[in-house]
Amino acid sequence: MFSYNSQQTTSYGASEYYTRLGNEPFGGESGMAFCHRMYAKNDSAIYRDIYLAALLFEKNLPTFVAESAVKNAVGSALPTHYQEALVLYNDLHPSTPVAFTPDSAVVSRFAEFRALEQEHVGNSIVAKNLAKRKFGDTYWFYYDF
Repeated sequence: MFSYNSQQTTSYGASEYYTRLGNEPFGGESGMAFCHRMYAKNDSAIYRDIYLAALLFEKNLPTFVAESAVKNAVGSALPTHYQEALVLYNDLHPSTPVAFTPDSAVVSRFAEFRALEQEHVGNSIVAKNLAKRKFGDTYWFYYDF
């Protein structure tokens, strides 16, 4: 959420962004609550994506899976980070996997990511540095580190 007094936001400022979204947060409302309220109020693709991205930022994979309605989707139809989140969810929840077909590149990169983690289990600093070099642009890196 943008602070109205922040100098670190772009030249538009917080009120411009909220005007474009169509509403402002209530006093004391969390960013997640604001995103959920906007999605519930305006069932459009834009608000849905903002809410799903907020869930991923919060590392709330079970709710992301429940809200995303991607069951039986083909991976190429989904954004890469959604696919990465779903592959990670299936890895973390083998008893309740999501039925979807990820791109083969995503699956092979995830296997490499897990292999790198296993190779450096005893040294988290080395694992993090190596993972950042090769997988720093993935949701798995964000989620794990």
